[in-house]
Amino acid sequence: MTTDTHHHYQVILIDDDHEILEDLRLVIEADPEISVAGIGFDGSYILDLVQTHHPDVVLMDVEMPKVDGIAATRQLKSRYPNLGVIMLTNFRHDTWLKEALDAGADGFLTKDTPRADLSAAIKRVAHGGRFMSTKPLNMLIANYEDPNFTPDPRFRAGEKALTATERQVWQEALRGKSNAQIAKVMQSKESTIKTHMSAIMQKFSVRSRAELLVFSAKNGAIRE
Repeated sequence: MTTDTHHHYQVILIDDDHEILEDLRLVIEADPEISVAGIGFDGSYILDLVQTHHPDVVLMDVEMPKVDGIAATRQLKSRYPNLGVIMLTNFRHDTWLKEALDAGADGFLTKDTPRADLSAAIKRVAHGGRFMSTKPLNMLIANYEDPNFTPDPRFRAGEKALTATERQVWQEALRGKSNAQIAKVMQSKESTIKTHMSAIMQKFSVRSRAELLVFSAKNGAIRE
């Protein structure tokens, strides 16, 4: 993906509510750098739309009647692992966040996300980054801000075991940066960052980047 600031972004929208689709289209296309290339009303449309339009990003509702957004994201990521996927929701269940991340989603937005955040999310995800609305992230964290909450011993042990370099990689990952972006920030090779990420996940006893994000949030590591 080019990093040209004048790149024009192509987006596909999937939602079973026709009014929401039209509202989203108007909001998205208010940014002259973004166009809606195609729309669908269920996750079953997604593979055909991607094959036809070759978008930069797919914005997709979580709750849909036939194929939901999480199942559709799994299908997309298995076939197009580098395609940006942003989940849209009214966000009533924090379990959706973990399921969406586990499915490979790169962003998680509420449907009342401000226009500026929506544009920023599309552009960041199109370039391999991640974006999460403040509301779902704060809700996830709030569930663990109990005065009687005790951090998981695995978290403390993992955090203590990190080297200085691994700690920096971890913090950049928690800010939503991809391996390529972290490599640029740290003036390193992407392959080196991948090696560090593997070591970090091993030290925290987690199996995926998504699990690392959720585990870190549960234990108070994400405060932005």
